[in-house]
Amino acid sequence: GALRVTGFTGSGVFNAGTSPDGALLAYLSDGLLTIVDTRTGVLRRAYIHSGDSPLSWSPDGRFLALHQAGSVLRINVADFTRATMPPPPPSSGALPQLAVSGPDGWLDPTHVGVTFLPGSSETHTAYQSLDLTSGALTPIATVAANQGATFAVQPGGAHTLFWTAKYRGNPYVAQAALINNATGAQTALPTIANALSNYGFL
Repeated sequence: GALRVTGFTGSGVFNAGTSPDGALLAYLSDGLLTIVDTRTGVLRRAYIHSGDSPLSWSPDGRFLALHQAGSVLRINVADFTRATMPPPPPSSGALPQLAVSGPDGWLDPTHVGVTFLPGSSETHTAYQSLDLTSGALTPIATVAANQGATFAVQPGGAHTLFWTAKYRGNPYVAQAALINNATGAQTALPTIANALSNYGFL
């Protein structure tokens, strides 16, 4: 039957998502991470003070990744132990913050895709692979983005769809590119005017 989670307090539930096998449900509410066993309804909770960061399940369901205070936080689902991966020094004018996508951010069981949020005067940002065991960053591609960006990794990690809304006076123009994660090669996709975000994996 359907699982109903009740009895929580807070301003709301953010970025809920199930593990790859559907056995667990995770969500955030006022910095409180809750993991629910969808078979038994048992809840486990821990404060992680991350606001409403997107939660990203690893492909094997062992870890969650999210961004926290300019870094990437890796959480062990079994016991809530965590490791923080600090970002490298930002480029000139860039905001010192890393963004992890939602449930489509993992390149493989130990690597996530990350990008700097670009500064207001910057026209490009680096898309990189972050090793969540060592903290090492490996460049993948440099992409056009000056109003923030969003990306989703193809299941299996071969490609990433990267899209951004660029303000050109009026209107906004959504731009997207398909990135080969092995070579960094990019294939530009058609732009859409009068849009803030009109791209996503179907």
